[in-house]
Amino acid sequence: MAEGVKFQKQFIHSFKDHLFDVLSVLNSSITLCLITTLCVMTLSCFICFMNRHHTKTNFVFLQHLIRFGYAVPATVLAIGAITVFSWFTNHFNDHFMGFILPSVSCVIFGLSVRFFIIGYNYLKCSFSN
Repeated sequence: MAEGVKFQKQFIHSFKDHLFDVLSVLNSSITLCLITTLCVMTLSCFICFMNRHHTKTNFVFLQHLIRFGYAVPATVLAIGAITVFSWFTNHFNDHFMGFILPSVSCVIFGLSVRFFIIGYNYLKCSFSN
């Protein structure tokens, strides 16, 4: 029993030492989620608006492409995004000068493609009412 109490004290002490690191990671994750949500909802709203005011035959291909992002397994989508963004970074490395922008953009792109259908269906149902 004394070993359990000792473990708890060590865990709490370690957590207090690394609280700033935990808050930094939490802040980065929330910022990334908010940016991705903004991208997904903006693009979803634009496509729903275009569907509503133009003929639906023009957007049939785009609607199938939207569904494709959620149907593909996440690992395949991640490997594809990493491949494209690594090629992009290698060919335009002089312009980035060591910034982390391409990797953050890759994560935002992957999450946006993956969860775009959820935002699109929500807005499509809202526009239909």
